[in-house]
Amino acid sequence: MAHGTHEESGRYKFLCMGCGQYFKKSDVIFIEGVTFCTDCKTAAAEFKATLQSERKSIREHQGIMEAPDDKWEKAWSSEDMISISPERLEKFPHPIPIDGLEPKLWMRIVARVLDYVFVLIWFVAVDSIFHLSRITSWIFGSEQIPPAAFDYPSLLDPKGVRIMLDNPLLLQRTGITLIVLLALYRIPVMLIAKRTLGELFSGVMLTNGVGKYPSAGSRFLRGLAATIGDAALVGPFVDMFFYSITKPSQSISDAISGLYSVRYDSWKNTAKEMLHRRNISHM
Repeated sequence: MAHGTHEESGRYKFLCMGCGQYFKKSDVIFIEGVTFCTDCKTAAAEFKATLQSERKSIREHQGIMEAPDDKWEKAWSSEDMISISPERLEKFPHPIPIDGLEPKLWMRIVARVLDYVFVLIWFVAVDSIFHLSRITSWIFGSEQIPPAAFDYPSLLDPKGVRIMLDNPLLLQRTGITLIVLLALYRIPVMLIAKRTLGELFSGVMLTNGVGKYPSAGSRFLRGLAATIGDAALVGPFVDMFFYSITKPSQSISDAISGLYSVRYDSWKNTAKEMLHRRNISHM
């Protein structure tokens, strides 16, 4: 086994707590984040037994029996914490600490405004390529719609805008088409990214009531509820009002889908916060 002295710690970065020498990563084992070389297996076993004994003593002193959620500690290898990923954090009972980490109201407002910017880009792109009037005719038919309407974009071209405003039926159908396009944009994004693009860029993460990633069904329901709220025009204002008065903070679309929001920095910072809270609970 290759090992080194303190001067060689630049190359051998892992200090064995049994013999006090430095080793390469491939030559050590990790016990609760503490390093032992393979020659110090006895010391490692004693260290692990001591930790388990102390935790058992604390639980007995507090009158707490071992809970099913504590079993993850016995099967969890601290070596996995070297590289943190969403998949690995799913092994924790509560990978996202939600208590007290709700985003401020202004963060949710920024996220919503950014969402509308992305939605507007989506609308303009679809209108420029396909023309909203044509999409409307595919959905509802072209009866009572002037043929000239199909030759211009409905959002950017002045001629297309004028034709749409002069035809109430076309205006109504275009509004419904925009709602359909909004759902076709928001729901897939929610399913794939687990939140909206506005929340992604503003640092807002969605979680369920126990701190795990929300299910596909709850994400679908949330996207649908938010779309219906936008269709009612007052939905965004009602959402933010309820978010400001509820504890823990939830918008109406959040509450309907059983979701909560938390501030999001990175998976590494989230893991540190979660581990810190869990260590405090064992003290």
